[in-house]
Amino acid sequence: MRPAECRGLTWDQVDLEAGLIDVSWQLQALPYKVARNRASGFKVPIGFAAKHLEGRWILVRPKTASGQRMIPMAPWLIDSLLQWRDIAPVSPHGLVWSDDGHPMDGKLDRAMWVDICAAAGISPCDLYSARHTTATILREAGVADEIIIQIVGHSSIHSTRPYIHVR
Repeated sequence: MRPAECRGLTWDQVDLEAGLIDVSWQLQALPYKVARNRASGFKVPIGFAAKHLEGRWILVRPKTASGQRMIPMAPWLIDSLLQWRDIAPVSPHGLVWSDDGHPMDGKLDRAMWVDICAAAGISPCDLYSARHTTATILREAGVADEIIIQIVGHSSIHSTRPYIHVR
């Protein structure tokens, strides 16, 4: 998942019994129609479906139709999410990942990732690296290109190839 898709993930999109995540929304901070004027509303691109959460935070659909997808979860991820659900801050928006219940911006997300990497004793890498790793592992496991494309949310193998780093 892209970082904004993770930050926009809500519990109703996570089916722990079926082991699937419905990637239908991503969290974005949209600009106001009139700068710094909250009453003016948001500049929502034409044709974009949007759900306002709070402040400047909006859930919008992924940028392409292929971005909306169902992705399978590994058993360890299901177990981790079950544990997280029991201790996660309650979000009035149902967000899986939040800043004490409120939408999380990208800077905080990256800072928390760096802290997690440090606690694990590894050098921090970009959050997008997980997408590259996923595509590479799937390729090395012999998963068909069409399935890899669907999981990472691309429209063609041409978009996915740069994510695959086969050694």
